[in-house]
Amino acid sequence: MHSLGLDAPNNGMDLNDNRKINVGDVFLAFKTRFVIYGEYCSYMDSGREHILKLMKDNVQFSRMLNVSGVFDEEFW
Repeated sequence: MHSLGLDAPNNGMDLNDNRKINVGDVFLAFKTRFVIYGEYCSYMDSGREHILKLMKDNVQFSRMLNVSGVFDEEFW
């Protein structure tokens, strides 16, 4: 886990010890991060729709995204 940059929070569980680790251990150790990621995912569609609306309604915003290289048509 350490090599992936996924050091467990200090919750008394060492995911780098020699015992077998199951999926539940990982979810418990990284619960806070999963909750944050879940919230991010739940707002992703509405955020994408908002950006597309801004691009449609605001030429300056659309140009800014296109110039910055942030806009990738495959993603949107």
